[in-house]
Amino acid sequence: MEGAFVLFLYSGRFKTIPQLQVIPADVTVLLLLMTALGTVYLILTRKARLPPINAISVLMLLFTEFAIASVFWSSLAEVNIESVSRFTFLTSTSFFVASILSQDSERRQRVVRLIALVSFGILLYYLYQRFVVGISSDPQSGWFDSTANGVTYMEYGDQTCLLFIICLALAVFGSWTQWWCGSVGLCATASMLTIIGGRGSLVFAILSIPLLVLCLLVRRARTPGHLGRLLALLTVLCCFGVVGYATLVSGSDLEKSEFSTLQRMDTQLSGEDTHSMDGRVRGRAKAFSEWLQRPLTGWGIAEFEVQDSYLRYPHQLLLQVLMETGIIGAVLFFGAVAKAVFVCLQIFRDGLASWVDAALVLIFLTDVALNLTVEGNLAEDRIFLGYLGVIVGYACTIGRGEQLGRHQRLVGPMSSRLGLPIGGR
Repeated sequence: MEGAFVLFLYSGRFKTIPQLQVIPADVTVLLLLMTALGTVYLILTRKARLPPINAISVLMLLFTEFAIASVFWSSLAEVNIESVSRFTFLTSTSFFVASILSQDSERRQRVVRLIALVSFGILLYYLYQRFVVGISSDPQSGWFDSTANGVTYMEYGDQTCLLFIICLALAVFGSWTQWWCGSVGLCATASMLTIIGGRGSLVFAILSIPLLVLCLLVRRARTPGHLGRLLALLTVLCCFGVVGYATLVSGSDLEKSEFSTLQRMDTQLSGEDTHSMDGRVRGRAKAFSEWLQRPLTGWGIAEFEVQDSYLRYPHQLLLQVLMETGIIGAVLFFGAVAKAVFVCLQIFRDGLASWVDAALVLIFLTDVALNLTVEGNLAEDRIFLGYLGVIVGYACTIGRGEQLGRHQRLVGPMSSRLGLPIGGR
């Protein structure tokens, strides 16, 4: 069940590779049906609970209804209809399914391991295509495989960023054996992020480190061991970076050209090639100006794509939500996101995070930062809403744990006097 859900979540990042075109049905729809049927089966057999009713789920339910209703005051173009359909059946579904599965700790562990496995598989495909087949990896071409609709370089970078975060959590919160595995994985994924071409993936992978430091500092019971492991990990990573930089400087021009990400960052910072970011800046300015014209309810879902079919979305989820659903939608959506961020800090504050839970929290917090700055497409952002749903389910387990703790504190003394086992029937 978790496997179908994880594949459904990331299906947009691998379904267009040429080797999967032999499948007669749409991969995403097929995985959606498998996920939906599996979820219904788990609920009917009482192996899973219904979606929890809390502040985040209520806000998201209201936002989903409002976003769907917003299509009626949009242009009602084909793009609007397609986008509201994708949002209804794909994007919002990922949120509610994730909130169901993540209420069980074992299922959360399987989800994280499957995310790592899928990401590793996509990365292996990238390595094979680039270094064995030898196809072009030039980000300017737009596609990794220019002869067919392959996965873009950004998808490879995003999946590698996920592996980086999982290795970081494994090294800091796992055993010392896992620390060594996490260190090797961290260095390997960091080196891959420098050659894939996705600048945002590299930046936000690095951003996960200060986010982890922040989460460790809010813990009630300070654990020097975790900070020490992180410091040792950063030392290893810095030494690896110094050696890699020295190798890069002393290498030939052909070898330097392999580091696509670093080259793109250099051309952007030097002002030599700012085309990509300039287009996004114009898109954000357009979204902001359009929102000012209809500040309360917005223009309707997917209306940005109707007005700008080239850019399609402003590459910042906050501005897109404001433009398309107005202040009402923004309050509902980002109210849920803000509450989820608070839950993440609570998880670390109370010391409830294993390496699996720490990985989930870091993935979500990093994706929040990513969607608030340079990414995010409301109608198709099922990955972000899936992460949000995981936090909703986790928040429900925290609530049950607190209730159980209060019950044991109240019943425990009386049970001990009567000679009854605590929690027994």
